[in-house]
Amino acid sequence: MSPDIDKTGLGIESRESYLELPPPLLQDKKSVWVATKNERKLDAARGLFQRYPVLFGTEFLVPQPHELTGTEPDDKEAIQISRSKVENVVAQLEGRPGPKTLVMGSDIVVWFDGKPYQNLSRLETLTSNILWKEVNHLQDVFSGEVEVMWDVATSVSTCEVRATVADRHVAHFRPIPADAIYWAWEKDKDGFKKRNSRIQLLDDFQDYVIDIGTIPFNCIADREGEFLTQQEWVKARPVPEEMKRDYMQEVLTQVIGGLPVNGRLDNLLSVKPSAKCQRGWMLV
Repeated sequence: MSPDIDKTGLGIESRESYLELPPPLLQDKKSVWVATKNERKLDAARGLFQRYPVLFGTEFLVPQPHELTGTEPDDKEAIQISRSKVENVVAQLEGRPGPKTLVMGSDIVVWFDGKPYQNLSRLETLTSNILWKEVNHLQDVFSGEVEVMWDVATSVSTCEVRATVADRHVAHFRPIPADAIYWAWEKDKDGFKKRNSRIQLLDDFQDYVIDIGTIPFNCIADREGEFLTQQEWVKARPVPEEMKRDYMQEVLTQVIGGLPVNGRLDNLLSVKPSAKCQRGWMLV
């Protein structure tokens, strides 16, 4: 079914005449697969194709979910895991979709004070037996000031391009009362079990954020995603205080849906086939 982006009742020929040309990465595609069944990530991908509609025949392309098989690498790096997800789907589609296919996948890793906290791709479902241990652990972590990092990576693959855009968002939190963490869990127990950070820090605890900033990974890592010498823990430059709340909302959108919303998405969508693309994955 085509997304409802036209309320005029015009025929497909008329609609096609005023559609803008999609960005290079999305041009000439006839199928799009997303390496997930996570509805939040699927919604983000569908929103992308409503913003940049791609017409194929008489229908507009809608990204479709694709199930992953096997196990993911035991890795703490969002870049490598997002690429692994894409490669997993590409391997399953080999020989069937043809050159007009786009596969995309994303991953998020959360860090507390320089230590990886959660990645749901590599965790079993949180059971009631260990639920309270998880809540108590968060209460302990946030009993003092904490540096929280979200590594967010989106990877895409076509027959000519394999590219990743990745960002590291860094926020410093002042201590959060234990009862506030308890009530954050109490009001959204189902969400608690489905989120990497368990509690939605940038939604429930904005008033506890001291500062927040972002480091594009292409500033601190090579094209393969390996950190440059002594750059792994470089400090993010905080956004100005007057921009902080709006910026937190942008970061929240990205860590929920996986797609960058702070202008970096354009860097990915603008990638064109080139000699650089022939050397494997590239980081943009």
